[in-house]
Amino acid sequence: MAKHLTWIKRFAFALLYIGIWATVSPAQGFCPQRIAYIEENALSKLTLPTMRQIYQDLGCSSKFIALPGRRALSSFNQGQIDAEAFRLTLVEEKYQRPFLRSHHPVLQLYSYLWVAPDYKETDQRPFGYVKGILWQEGYAKGKRFSAFHNTTNLLKAYNSGKIAGFLASGTAIRLKTEKNVLSPPPIAFQQVHSAPLYHYTQEGYRKFIMLFDQHIEKHKPFAEISEKMQVPAEKSRLITN
Repeated sequence: MAKHLTWIKRFAFALLYIGIWATVSPAQGFCPQRIAYIEENALSKLTLPTMRQIYQDLGCSSKFIALPGRRALSSFNQGQIDAEAFRLTLVEEKYQRPFLRSHHPVLQLYSYLWVAPDYKETDQRPFGYVKGILWQEGYAKGKRFSAFHNTTNLLKAYNSGKIAGFLASGTAIRLKTEKNVLSPPPIAFQQVHSAPLYHYTQEGYRKFIMLFDQHIEKHKPFAEISEKMQVPAEKSRLITN
């Protein structure tokens, strides 16, 4: 009888243990744990505090990891990260795993070709772009552009006069100009790209994406940033060579 009671106690303890973990596991599975964002990127730095706050509001204590654009993509494809803070829909043809995209865009990206104030069409210097930023790679292909590993190196090349201009979002350059990082301050020569940026996760986070969308729709946390995204451009012609 004593042995029988001992067995019952052990069985009850096992059920309690399973019950505890049954309540914990769904909560853990709800949250993407590792979220990538593009390193040395002004827009990432600007939006990251807001993205962190959204995750906290949804009950997630996730880790945000800075990676180069291409590394973030390969890490997503290898299952090493669970989400990307924001990407253009261009990324979808690069994903090799099932994914989920937020229904509502995080931001509307307005991007420009920026040039030095003394730029002339006879200028033989190349323009610059950052590897791994898909819209920049697409625009620069076949044109007189040099590739850089990150925005920091790109802007150093501009400041030293090695490039005549570069591709970047309006918000990024507005922030750099306000901080006197760029000398001389560049001119928005032409708007070359406009598209929504979405939050992406691996396939298993459908409930999270649903609540993420509800939060975005209700609180509009990126509204103030979005208002600063667009700037007037000087020209309307394409740079074709």
